[in-house]
Amino acid sequence: MRPGKNRRNTERVVLAVVLVVLIISFFGLRRLPGVTSTSQDVERSAFGVGNWMRNAVGFLFTGKQSLNERVAELEAQVQRHTIDQADYTLLKEAHQSLLDLFTYSESNQEVALARVITRPNSLEGEYIVIDLGSENGIEIGQSIISGDGFYIGSIHTVAKFQSVVELMTHKTVRTSARLLNDASITGVAEGTGGVQLELDYISQNASLVVGDLILTSGQQAGVPSGLIVGYIDEVIQDEHQPFQQALIQPFIDLSNLSYVGILPKLGL
Repeated sequence: MRPGKNRRNTERVVLAVVLVVLIISFFGLRRLPGVTSTSQDVERSAFGVGNWMRNAVGFLFTGKQSLNERVAELEAQVQRHTIDQADYTLLKEAHQSLLDLFTYSESNQEVALARVITRPNSLEGEYIVIDLGSENGIEIGQSIISGDGFYIGSIHTVAKFQSVVELMTHKTVRTSARLLNDASITGVAEGTGGVQLELDYISQNASLVVGDLILTSGQQAGVPSGLIVGYIDEVIQDEHQPFQQALIQPFIDLSNLSYVGILPKLGL
């Protein structure tokens, strides 16, 4: 039963009980054998009933008020717990990201660690801003990774203490890519402006399977070979087209980056 209906039923019961008590008090005593009521008796009865009514009604509404206050308190506790849990999750993810970046740095090459400080609202899903700039030796074109070697984009513009990273999902970005299982199958991973990329210019004779890993091919200036772009989520074939396509799903949630790694510029 709904809470509102329960309250209305309770109020009706209280009012009914009050009415019965009034009737008994004013008329019941006169009808009992051997009992005579005076005006004082009636006044005392009315006074007693009045006090009982005030107590009953007061209890009813005070109880309702206390209940509402308790509900509000519990809701606030749930909200605080939810916020604390969300903060804990973010810290845990950031910590894991840092561990993965350190692991990649130790096993591959030197990586400069940077913190993501903002994401322009008007460019959601296209750019991020990091806390390293020209004073830290950052240059345009350097590749950016997250986790244990997941490619996410490259340095687009550089300021003194900050840099803007253009994400690989930007609709104008093209990344040279290949299959992990067959390096001879190459194509271009094109940003869509959304969460996925389109793998294009793949020969119709090439074997593409959902779940295949896609890596950077190393055929693009500034982007080293072997960085993980994502996995094939869907294969699109049209016999009337010269190439087949595939949708690539990145492993990294690009909308929830805390730390990234900046790879050294190739050729230096």
